[in-house]
Amino acid sequence: MQARRYILRPEFFGGILFDKERKNYFYLDVQTTVALQNITEQPGEISFPKSYIDFLSGEGIISFSDGKTLFSGDVIKYSLQPKDFPAAPLRIHLAITYECPLDCVHCFVKNYKCQQEEMETGELKKLIDRLVGIGTYEVLVSGGEPFTRKDLCECLDYALSKGMIVKLFTNGLLLDERQIEKLRRLKLSYLAIGFDGPDPTSYGSIRGDKGRVAFDKVLRNIQIVRKRLNIPVAIQFTCTKRNTDSQTLSRLVEFAVEHDVLLRVRPINPCGNTLANPDLLLDYQEYLLILQSLYELFLKQGYSPKDIKAKQGNIRFKFSRRSIKFDESPLPYLGWGCPGGYVHAFIDPYGNMYPCGFLVSHLPRDNNDNIREKDPLDIWLNGKGFLFKRSLLGNNTCFDCRYFVTCRGGCRVRALHWKKDINASDPYCRQEFERHKGIKGLFLGGGDCV
Repeated sequence: MQARRYILRPEFFGGILFDKERKNYFYLDVQTTVALQNITEQPGEISFPKSYIDFLSGEGIISFSDGKTLFSGDVIKYSLQPKDFPAAPLRIHLAITYECPLDCVHCFVKNYKCQQEEMETGELKKLIDRLVGIGTYEVLVSGGEPFTRKDLCECLDYALSKGMIVKLFTNGLLLDERQIEKLRRLKLSYLAIGFDGPDPTSYGSIRGDKGRVAFDKVLRNIQIVRKRLNIPVAIQFTCTKRNTDSQTLSRLVEFAVEHDVLLRVRPINPCGNTLANPDLLLDYQEYLLILQSLYELFLKQGYSPKDIKAKQGNIRFKFSRRSIKFDESPLPYLGWGCPGGYVHAFIDPYGNMYPCGFLVSHLPRDNNDNIREKDPLDIWLNGKGFLFKRSLLGNNTCFDCRYFVTCRGGCRVRALHWKKDINASDPYCRQEFERHKGIKGLFLGGGDCV
């Protein structure tokens, strides 16, 4: 029997539909969700305008047989429906291992490594089965360095066979011809390779590589995967005060253009190894000025800056030839703070499950909040760290802000580090950039996220 294309998740605001063919989620209103649920239980007519029925039919969401309307999918049935956040995570950040040959100054997981046994292949496959069973269809696989695990490609292939969106994040150092050939046969949604400098000096200052060995190998592997893999390939650049001078940024753009790779840009976060290197941290204006410089460098070389994929926590930017836009898509929850514990969750190599990987050391711990001991859905709904995150009170400054629906107060780790208050507004606050006349004109609101 052919697997059904769509998965419907009833939610407090209506529903979420996952398309296993196109590999994306999209949101439904209450009326559409109820109608699809009804025809799943008892095929029949649905009362919508003809144009909408034609749309649903054209997308393959519904079909017709013997005068009845059928839903071309399966419905997830939840025993508990939260009133202000999704019934299960939409995305899992899976640190599949903490082993890594590098010692990066911005690594946020190095201190999490312990004497516990990392999950075995069978446990990871069982986790994947359960995630699919609760309607969680996106997994971001990282580490440590994922390629230290011999079963990595086997686990990736298993997740892909279940229809999941699978994105892989690696430092690129351990890739070889055999691994690249395995990746070629997989249909990953995305491959990102950490590349924090376009030359041995800038790269080594962040990645802990004292010579050219790691840089040269990663450079070669980026070139090979871009030629061999028919998937989006990005270099992931973590912005710090050490690697964002004008010459480095210029060479970085030249590298991205020359090798036809996406440029994935993120600010360094105040956690993990960074706490021992606080001089690397950037304030918000510094980060936005870096984005502006990258934007202008792409244009100067005659290329569209659309291949810059930049974020600041849950806020995405969209680059065009005319401007840089903030994504203004509303978030699918009503609570306070970033999407950790509301939309996505972090699972470490030992099976511990948290709202956010950056917040681990700041969360109350319950050793039973482990997928080896409990069902992931139970931890999502009742885990100690999740309940703590959702109980945060926030502040009136954020609640009164016109951007609250798209921001929800922002990153809690940045608030803790700079303001010493987990309920404070994110120092990377959109209102802050509006006070900076030099960059305000370039950054605009609106637009879809990238």
